Amino acid sequence: MFWPGQPNSFTGTFSDPAKEAEFMAIYDKTTIQSQFEGEKGLTSVSIPNLVSLAPTAFRGSSITNIVAPKLKTIGWGALSYTKITSVSMPNIERFEEDVFNGCAITSLDIPNAKYIGNNAFYDAKITTLSLPSATYIGANAFGAKITTLSLPKVETIESSAFENAILTTLSLPNLVSISGNAFINSPLTSISIPKIIDILNLGSGAFKATASGATVTLNSALQSTSTDVYKQLIFGANWNTLTYNFV
Repeated sequence: MFWPGQPNSFTGTFSDPAKEAEFMAIYDKTTIQSQFEGEKGLTSVSIPNLVSLAPTAFRGSSITNIVAPKLKTIGWGALSYTKITSVSMPNIERFEEDVFNGCAITSLDIPNAKYIGNNAFYDAKITTLSLPSATYIGANAFGAKITTLSLPKVETIESSAFENAILTTLSLPNLVSISGNAFINSPLTSISIPKIIDILNLGSGAFKATASGATVTLNSALQSTSTDVYKQLIFGANWNTLTYNFV
């Protein structure tokens, strides 16, 4: 539905006319926390000038699509437990925690996203993930069975960020810190993390399911500190079958 002279539009219905008026009055900067939470009559929204989506703004609503081409940041839980399955947000830079938690995302296009908060896409069903601009990935960010992963700029990965990813090859050229269980259950045969220089920045169980005979590339600064005890903690039961290359 359109209002004359207003840029916003929607399909479906709001729970009351006041909510509809609030939505149509959003001109540019942001929404209000929990403003449209639980709106079960909505199916899609278009807010062309929106820059920031407030926390829990549409949480639990029935929208299947949001069009917001200027959007830069999304607050925690803003679109959680909605019906959205496809995300295309070319200008988004920051996803706070739980943004799409509870959503079965199957398609994800966020080329300029730099920050991915905790649990942001935990229930996503994607298998291929490319985040060319991301530098930070929060805890439990992706619970999907990812088979292809590209993170060329990522510097920090928090705990269980990619649990259950079905990866065999992993190259993280700019990674400087990774927390425990980050890639738990990933049967990796090749790992390259050449920028980590402090053994304490390699979390316990970060690569716990690494396959027997895998090749691991580490920074030469770790050669003296990566003792057998640390290797076992980080790479799991197969630690003593791995080939370690220091560069």
